[in-house]
Amino acid sequence: MSWDKLSGQRGTALVVALFVVSLVALSAFTMMSRLKMDTHRTALWLHFNQANLYAQGSVDWAITALNHPIMNTFPLLAEKTERNGFTITTRIDDMQAYFNLNNLNSPTYQAYFRRLLQIIDPQLSAAQIEDILLATEDWISPVKNSSYDTYYEQLNPPYQAAHNTMASVSEFRLIKGVTASLFTRLSPYMTALPSVTPININTAPWPVIMSLTPSFDAESAKALAQYCHQFPSPSIESFLALDMVKNNPLSADQITVTSHYFLVTTIVSLENQHLMLYTLLDRTEKDSQFVVTRLWQTKGTL
Repeated sequence: MSWDKLSGQRGTALVVALFVVSLVALSAFTMMSRLKMDTHRTALWLHFNQANLYAQGSVDWAITALNHPIMNTFPLLAEKTERNGFTITTRIDDMQAYFNLNNLNSPTYQAYFRRLLQIIDPQLSAAQIEDILLATEDWISPVKNSSYDTYYEQLNPPYQAAHNTMASVSEFRLIKGVTASLFTRLSPYMTALPSVTPININTAPWPVIMSLTPSFDAESAKALAQYCHQFPSPSIESFLALDMVKNNPLSADQITVTSHYFLVTTIVSLENQHLMLYTLLDRTEKDSQFVVTRLWQTKGTL
């Protein structure tokens, strides 16, 4: 065998060997990258499940807290907790402090909502307010095939009115006439609860209190809200007897000093991972004791 031929075979063998080594190295790199990705994915999954367990534990804390009969100060904030690198924050809000959109089948609550819209956005005309009110009433009404349905079907993208009670306050953004700006400004004072609910005057913010009667101005509503938050009324009668209230027309049937519905907001954080859990609780009194039940839970958004 000639030297040139032998040298050519050695060259070919070297190229094949380098190719095989490169292929093995590439395969090893791919396997290591996939293993690293799988390990990271598993860690995220384990962290998420651990965070969910901590979040459920915070709901149990909230249920225990709501079992106290004198619990009237809201929002109630739990002390920030650290567990195995996780940070847990929990907040309980009295949802009957806000205007329940599912009350809008009642003419009395419709009057409150008109005033609330005017308080939040004084630039709205009477016609715009009436259109938003009627469109919202139509949304929660079981009657279908209204003129509002035609309006929604012609939008891009089209959708249909629920014709049912609102499950989330975010549905209000879909109502005809509700702009992003109005929704942002109004959402802190609204809720969507599964039944008709009176407004808790001990925890309501001042715009909601101001909407309860046309005789309240902003200053008197702010003063009353501040007083009620500091000195909650034990009964509706004692509230109506307050000097700030007794000369103003208020309907006792649409207000309360106790609440059934509470929202627990839990945030569990670990480095760049965050789990946000919302839980709606129903507190009812039975045989002189409170019974607290979970109505629904949602992760990430209301």
